[in-house]
Amino acid sequence: MKKTTKQDRKVGVNLKRIRQDRAKSQQQTADGVRITGNQIRKYESGIDRISSGRLAQVAEFLDTPVAEFYRGTSKAFTKDADAVKSARASRGKG
Repeated sequence: MKKTTKQDRKVGVNLKRIRQDRAKSQQQTADGVRITGNQIRKYESGIDRISSGRLAQVAEFLDTPVAEFYRGTSKAFTKDADAVKSARASRGKG
């Protein structure tokens, strides 16, 4: 298995932040996407990288745009995530 990159680890950190912002436990999130709680822990700690398909499932469960998980991985993603956050806030969902 390939080692995780700095970007993979940042996605994991963002996953944890978003999950906590949504007041979901690791187990609730895992159950919501039909994986183990241990796997969520591995994603959040940067032990395992999360596939794009799984990230889409998690994003849907947490009602969050996929771009938000990439916040801080590059200037382009941060700009996109800021725009999404601003739009959500203006609709009262932020």
